[in-house]
Amino acid sequence: MSGALRGLLLLVCLSGASAELAAQNSLPLGPGSKIRIRTLVKMGFLGPRLDGTVERISGDTVVVAPNLGGDSQALLLDPETQLYVSTGRRSSIARGAAIGGLLGALSAGALATFAGRGCDDTTALCTETRPSAVGRSAMLIALGTVSGAIIGRFARHEIWKLLPILPKPLPQGLGFSFGL
Repeated sequence: MSGALRGLLLLVCLSGASAELAAQNSLPLGPGSKIRIRTLVKMGFLGPRLDGTVERISGDTVVVAPNLGGDSQALLLDPETQLYVSTGRRSSIARGAAIGGLLGALSAGALATFAGRGCDDTTALCTETRPSAVGRSAMLIALGTVSGAIIGRFARHEIWKLLPILPKPLPQGLGFSFGL
């Protein structure tokens, strides 16, 4: 068997396994899973979001108990539906520290702007208040960064993973065959 024919045979064999391999990487979706669903409405816009907990799944229909209360809703899952499943809650220390440091820097900039107000108008450079303004600015940036890291540690947020919804397979006998 030649190398080209062997490569073609390998490609044909692996092309049938790609859907099965992709299905193994998806998150399990079952009763009790926290989900978020968005469906496409007219003209390609996304409709309202539904957050809830899966009660049961049957075929291509999922029954969801909404988080905001009310009756359970049965929804048809088709390729135009965006289905997200919760992977848990996580904190973000680095993001909190970055936001806190940015707010500290903005406060320090405002402080440095108004720190020169006590200077005499006769001098070109106000050098007597600069060292204290720099020290206060550094302290505000450090305080903002530490405070943001602490808040980011305890402020947890939900992480959502998009699950692909594959189109329904064609019924047997309607597809094309190449005799392989």
